[in-house]
Amino acid sequence: MLIPEDSIEILVELGLTHTEAKAYVALLCLKTATARNIHTASNIARQNIYQLLSDLEEKGLIEKVIAKPAKFKPIPADKAISILLQRKKEQNNRLRKRAIIHFRNFEIGCAKTALLDKNAQFLLLSKSETNPLGHIDKLGKAVHNAKKSAVGLITFPIFMKVKLMDENIWKKAVRRGVKIQFIIARRTNEKSVINFDPLLESTNNFEIRWTRSLPTATVLLIDGNEAFCRVGTDVESPVLWSSSPQFVGMIKDYLKMKWQSLKQPREQLISPKIG
Repeated sequence: MLIPEDSIEILVELGLTHTEAKAYVALLCLKTATARNIHTASNIARQNIYQLLSDLEEKGLIEKVIAKPAKFKPIPADKAISILLQRKKEQNNRLRKRAIIHFRNFEIGCAKTALLDKNAQFLLLSKSETNPLGHIDKLGKAVHNAKKSAVGLITFPIFMKVKLMDENIWKKAVRRGVKIQFIIARRTNEKSVINFDPLLESTNNFEIRWTRSLPTATVLLIDGNEAFCRVGTDVESPVLWSSSPQFVGMIKDYLKMKWQSLKQPREQLISPKIG
């Protein structure tokens, strides 16, 4: 049987090995067949065919028919493609998370050994360094390295993106005694329920307060001695980092005043039902 090479190439791109793809396409042509029939049609070595069929069955691409001898039939090609695309999506998501964590930790390790320019008090960070969904997020690393506190004024959309990647960092921070406070600004039409990890729900070291007053900039203050100021309200806005005592002091005073003006009962601070 002549098996189209382009069909095999597509399945390989979707995640099958070359021989798995060859066996599946052969069975697709045969409709229902024994392992011996598939071996003959695909020209795959007999000693490999049973393992290949077992692998394809485990992946949900073929079904075993109880008979003597046992027979196999393929699931339709459109369903097989959907299964393979879903598997590829899940693999990519796992790889993405693994890569983000790996390179964030890698940069943290590098930062410990790097020589810092002690005269640099203001830096304009690149977009690749400040995207909360990127693999090099200096704001996330700053919270990771915080010793005492992290205070932020942030918009609701950015907060949801930051939460996706940084909730584990917040948990580790509060465990070591860091106090984290967020002032979240949201529009009236931004309605949602935020669910946090139980550790963050129960600790006094993690607090949220809400404001309807939308800022022209979002800020993050770490340990009261370094500030990140995003000049705008979306993730594409540039971020200015500073360790200038005068600038940091101004940010600190503003956040303290803002926080105190938004006092509310404890039960409203965590996992609020918005809207």
